[in-house]
Amino acid sequence: IFIVYEAIDELLTVLMTTRNAQAYTDQSLYQGLLNNENTAFEFIYTKNFPAVRQQVQQYGGSEDDTKDIFQEGVIALWNNIRAGTYQLRENVKMSTYLIQICKLRWMDRMKKASHRYEIRKEDYVEPAAEAEVLADWIDREDQQQFQQQLPS
Repeated sequence: IFIVYEAIDELLTVLMTTRNAQAYTDQSLYQGLLNNENTAFEFIYTKNFPAVRQQVQQYGGSEDDTKDIFQEGVIALWNNIRAGTYQLRENVKMSTYLIQICKLRWMDRMKKASHRYEIRKEDYVEPAAEAEVLADWIDREDQQQFQQQLPS
């Protein structure tokens, strides 16, 4: 089930204020997700979104970041169930698995963001200015040898 991003706000508001979400065991939730039952997805959103929100916002994420990460996590869980890569385990709750997916996705997003940088206009050096700076650093003899090696 793919949820249009714009509808997530409305869906979450409805789900968070609704206390009548059907109770699921991990086994019945697994089957519900496998069978694309809307109530299974509603249960996941109702019971797990607050924990994911806490994790993402604890590490500096916004409400929109939380919604993105949570949607990605639910889709990943659903795909893993359908593909058979996620299997129920006696000592691991499905909610723990989902929250861990979301946490790792958020950490990955933060890591990628930390490697991005912005080039500010005042930091940009024109190529001609770079050549002048380089020339200043090379002493006269090295500069002459360097220029002789350049093709005409």
